[in-house]
Amino acid sequence: MSQDPWKNGNFVQHEFGCGVRVRFEKVEFSDGLKIWIPREADNSVHDCPKLPNGHEDEDWNEEVFTPEDPDLYDEWFAAEWAPWDKHQLIQHLEELDRNFAYCPNLEFKNTRQREKEFLVENLEATSHFYFHLTLGEGAWYEPVQAPIPLPPCLDLWDEDGVGTFSPLELLGLFYEMDGALLDARRCFEINLEMGWDAKWCQSKIDQINKNIADIEEEKLRVKNAVQSIRRITATGKVKPDVEIEDESIIWKEIKKWENKDLKEYMLAKIPKEEFISKLKNAVRGYRTKIVEGEKKHIPITLYDIIKKRQAKEEKRLQTRKNQIDLDLLSLGEKVTILKLYVKNEQIKNCLDNITDHRNVLDHSGEYYPEGIELVNQDTRLSIKKCKDYFEKSKNV
Repeated sequence: MSQDPWKNGNFVQHEFGCGVRVRFEKVEFSDGLKIWIPREADNSVHDCPKLPNGHEDEDWNEEVFTPEDPDLYDEWFAAEWAPWDKHQLIQHLEELDRNFAYCPNLEFKNTRQREKEFLVENLEATSHFYFHLTLGEGAWYEPVQAPIPLPPCLDLWDEDGVGTFSPLELLGLFYEMDGALLDARRCFEINLEMGWDAKWCQSKIDQINKNIADIEEEKLRVKNAVQSIRRITATGKVKPDVEIEDESIIWKEIKKWENKDLKEYMLAKIPKEEFISKLKNAVRGYRTKIVEGEKKHIPITLYDIIKKRQAKEEKRLQTRKNQIDLDLLSLGEKVTILKLYVKNEQIKNCLDNITDHRNVLDHSGEYYPEGIELVNQDTRLSIKKCKDYFEKSKNV
């Protein structure tokens, strides 16, 4: 690609002589890398008919990529394009394939940065985005002694070719691994415009948008926490103008989550017989009993505790509405059972955070109020993450 005519935003003929006029949109990423997207008059991304785009039946007979129409040639020549020949293009595409067919150490950021720079440089050379690259276990020219494992988010290979990526998909995944979510989203958005792997790209965009929202929420939480800390004097007392949130508000939010979201999820996730079995195996302590003159330590399970609580309930003048065994467990006991079914460590931590804060609220008179705004916000974020997890995994 020549250096200047196509960078001014004006329409010029595409450099491979297809006769289509395009303008080049600059997309600059946060690390300074730039790609140039060829857009036609209707703003669609140009798919040059003279270049390979992955179709098995494509006939590639060009020896030199210039316009056949003399009138179009004059306009193309005026744009100062340096013509490509077939050998150059084949060599260019094979170098790309060979590079990504054997691409170890992608779990390291500096390696990904080199690969991003290599990919962007090659995209700038052709301004062509409609092709696939495959991350494989080794190059097809040189045998590899042992397979090179890919990071999980890139190891998507299956018999249907899901392990192949368009250049923008691969670039987007690299940026996502780097934590540059806005850059990743831009790559997937352009790829979605192209109509390639639309469902997968949309799912990536949706997930990135959710991650960005969570990060912004966390930033707000930290900002509010810092402001709260600044309002505390050197004596550790809150300044008089600071209004502390009524503890009953967050307590009610936790209780509502426990009685609705947590309860519904546990009932949907754990069959009744299995729940009873877990209760009988959940040892909460031991009692000593003399058996034939010897001391025996008899385990006390959650099942024993529930039966004892049921007996107390039967003596009450008021009757609990629609009571089931789950209702007789404390929040901490419910979480103990539920964590047996949760593989996500972040969600386990969220469950513990909610339980811990509920326990503190039940004994609030034993704690100073300073810092409660921070803990309240952290608890609300934990509740939100648990709700999202429950919704997604309820039927799994």
